[in-house]
Amino acid sequence: MLESERQDMLRQLEEAKLRSQKMSRDEIIEKLVRDGFLTADGELTPKYGGEAASAA
Repeated sequence: MLESERQDMLRQLEEAKLRSQKMSRDEIIEKLVRDGFLTADGELTPKYGGEAASAA
């Protein structure tokens, strides 16, 4: 990884951290669901290590 890429990633992480500090817990959870990290019931999606939902 180039130093410029590393610096860009660090800048983006810092910006994301600052944005998240302004959000409520519910807003953060809603965003994680919207972005596909969590399911609607707050579990990790299979893509990120959660278990697949059982068929009803």
